[in-house]
Amino acid sequence: MTKPIDNPDFISIMLLTRGRPDAFIQMLASLARTAKRKDLIDLWAYVDDDDPTVEELRSLDLGSLAGFAVNFLARPRPVTHGEAFNELWRGTATNAGIYLAVADDYVMETRHWDESIRQSFAAYPDRLVLGRVQDPHLPNMLLIMAMTGEWINELGYLVPPYFPYWFGDRWMEEITRLAQRLIYLDVQMKQNGGKGRTQRMRNLPFWTDFFCETFQERVETAKRLRGRIYDPESHDGRLAEMMASELELKFWEQDLDWKRRDIQWLEESNADPEEASNPPSLSYMKAELQARAHLSWLEGQGLLASQVRAEAQSMPPKTPLPTPA
Repeated sequence: MTKPIDNPDFISIMLLTRGRPDAFIQMLASLARTAKRKDLIDLWAYVDDDDPTVEELRSLDLGSLAGFAVNFLARPRPVTHGEAFNELWRGTATNAGIYLAVADDYVMETRHWDESIRQSFAAYPDRLVLGRVQDPHLPNMLLIMAMTGEWINELGYLVPPYFPYWFGDRWMEEITRLAQRLIYLDVQMKQNGGKGRTQRMRNLPFWTDFFCETFQERVETAKRLRGRIYDPESHDGRLAEMMASELELKFWEQDLDWKRRDIQWLEESNADPEEASNPPSLSYMKAELQARAHLSWLEGQGLLASQVRAEAQSMPPKTPLPTPA
């Protein structure tokens, strides 16, 4: 799916929220307090239709508080967080040129953050770019993202739809860096309170394997983006391909390194113990079944990362070109 872009400078803020009306209002107030062009902003929130706090939020005149439109999309609890973000993107009516994906447990710290994002993206005429909003507590992770409508149209999603927890940020970082279009925005948000345990975390060994085996998807997506960004015969195009080849090897080793960690300890240290002690939810089971079906399809196509890497290693080395006399 692709969406039209009515105004390249219009920013739609995308977020998921459940059961935290106070945090939501604090996040909204911080965005409104620091924005410069509120006439070029709106907000879309995905809320679960069984969340009892939704009506409390809807009863408030949040648009007047913020100075821009605040919209709610009430749906059944999503199978994955990524799919909820994607449904928001598909369902927004403003056809924005820029999308800012945030969480309700953050607050904005940067004055005129919206104008800073617009100016950063304006430096890229093709507008195929994704920007990382800075989190001082986790400075090396792509947790809060701003991206253009053109970027999302090219990928076909705002966030990868597969994962019920974790991994989506790493997925996006690998693609953007392989395409050489990850930029660091001069915009900072900070966590509003401490980070709790990870909701819906279970079977981390499977999701680690799934992330590694889908590596070739990220490689091919980035290759398609580079084809749109660079002339492959130009100096920049050849340099981009050389850098991407080096990064592919680096990312593959980093992804495999995840599998060498003490995955069981990671899960026990991060999962919500009460939730983990209960049977998995229907939405979680759907996510894992869909992921397993996707792996089966990739295997049938010979596109599992382990298959692709094994085939590459089995090929004879290329014969070097003869040295001119």
